[in-house]
Amino acid sequence: MNYKEFLSLLCQGGPGFCQVAVTNACNAQCRFCNFHQLKPEDWVMADDTRLARGLRLLAQGGVKYLVFTGGEPLLYPPLVDILAQARDLGIITLLCTNGALLDLPKLSQLQEAGLDSLIISIDAASAQRHDGHRGLSGLTDHIKAMVPEIRAQGIKPIASVTISRLLDELAALPKFLIGLGFHLVTFSYPLTRLDSPYLGCADHDLVRFSPDELYGWFERLKSLKSQNQIQILNPRLSWIELQRQLTNRRLRFPCLAGYKYFFLDWQLKVYRCHYVKTPLGDLEDFLTLPRIQFFIPGLLGRGVALDKALMINDCLSLPRRSVIITGDDFGLASPLNHAVALAHRQGVLTCASLMVSAPYASEAIALARELPNLCLGSHLTLIQGRSILPHRYLPHLTDSQGNFAPQPLGAGLRFFFSGRLQDEIRRELAAQIEAVLRTGLTPWFINGHLNIHLHPRVWPLVLELTQEYSILGVRLPQEDLKITLGLNRQRLSYKLAHALIFAWLVGRARSSARQFGLKTNDHLFGLLNDGQMDESYLLGLLPRLRPGVTEIYCHPALWSNAQLRHWMPTYRHQAEFSALLSPRIKQALIENNLELSNFQRL
Repeated sequence: MNYKEFLSLLCQGGPGFCQVAVTNACNAQCRFCNFHQLKPEDWVMADDTRLARGLRLLAQGGVKYLVFTGGEPLLYPPLVDILAQARDLGIITLLCTNGALLDLPKLSQLQEAGLDSLIISIDAASAQRHDGHRGLSGLTDHIKAMVPEIRAQGIKPIASVTISRLLDELAALPKFLIGLGFHLVTFSYPLTRLDSPYLGCADHDLVRFSPDELYGWFERLKSLKSQNQIQILNPRLSWIELQRQLTNRRLRFPCLAGYKYFFLDWQLKVYRCHYVKTPLGDLEDFLTLPRIQFFIPGLLGRGVALDKALMINDCLSLPRRSVIITGDDFGLASPLNHAVALAHRQGVLTCASLMVSAPYASEAIALARELPNLCLGSHLTLIQGRSILPHRYLPHLTDSQGNFAPQPLGAGLRFFFSGRLQDEIRRELAAQIEAVLRTGLTPWFINGHLNIHLHPRVWPLVLELTQEYSILGVRLPQEDLKITLGLNRQRLSYKLAHALIFAWLVGRARSSARQFGLKTNDHLFGLLNDGQMDESYLLGLLPRLRPGVTEIYCHPALWSNAQLRHWMPTYRHQAEFSALLSPRIKQALIENNLELSNFQRL
């Protein structure tokens, strides 16, 4: 770096960077990408005359690096000419490709056009998985033959690996890449959605991760980088910054999109980046487009933020923060039923867990029929309630009156050690689900009274029943103890014990829920502070929520009657109801950019 470049770095934040998608055409069939869904008649090639003129404007505007991508940019006929013109303007060029169309004549042309680096996508640590995912037979062998030729032309070959479930053997990846001839690798964030026209994303299970899973991925990549088996180009700080965002902590670095970073699509529209929906304008207007200059760099990495709101890297590639607010025990008591209905009509409640065998279930069902947007779930009951089936079908599960055991601990131990209860439990749970279905209502998710659905003997049965009755979602009740104790430290021993128990239960259940294709919440609140989810607590909680889907469950009621006092003597039902209608809660959701959701929409 010479002194001019050093001064530019201090005064302007470094050279500009632009990603250019020259076409939406692609010859691969990647499942975590949407380009392959386009038919050839829908392919678009960027106007090369306009692009050639625009290159000069990009150079004048401080863009020093251009990364050409697609689709597959080697399908773009004028690519070599465009690269040469960029070279003549002093712009450093890089090219992202799947490698299938590379050959010796093409490499020679790319070298003459001044290409600096070839970034080649690799999806897995085996040829079979990579080629199968790309839908291009023999692709890995072809890449292996081309990498030495790329290096012989003076072009840097870089492997580009997207974080996905194809990388189940991450430890084997460095050896595989080295075997292909790569010395350098960069890892890409898994994209499930983008709001711009760019199609390099797909809401596919291969790249659908919870925030906790993503956090773990970055830990694994940091460990891999420290092993020095292959040079990983991603800075450790970039992964740490993403982990900070995933855990809702203050970020240390500003986003430079719209200031020093831009995205250019095949219509030659300029965007801040390929995550955002609205373009800044056309390429011809690049020099006059409004720059989002919100950060003035300074010595030692310090600087002055001109707009603090833009300091956060609010990329849509990170999981958004959405909130499911559920009323449990729907059907237990009339004041609870009507509170749930009102909180849904006039407040922020989005879901209700129907206790179909409860005394006022018929009233709850009638109310639910009048609430078409209320997402209903089946609140499976095996403790503190009555069964659907008569006692003669459940001789070991209920008493002669059809009542379940009132004590959770004793019932849980019996479920665990008594194998003869399994058939009875499954029979009763199936009857409860069928009772909901007979009403004509759709149960979109399952949870359990006192979260009994997570019991080690019950959970396998629940998984079977979700498949048998086509139920899409399930509650995973694991609460962030640090956040909870930061808001309320009362009943400390209770909270510590329940946090440990349910962390273990959910840890066992989450992977199997994913294998069964179930929609789940990423985070949850209401378990450790049960019955106390009032306005003050929620106002403290909402700004602390992490990216992903958070379910908050409560037990609102218009008043407390004998039924509620019997089962929940310490619950503040009316305070919870007031919180769900509170204008302050509604405003807090808006101010914290929290989207109300439900299990149906996940």
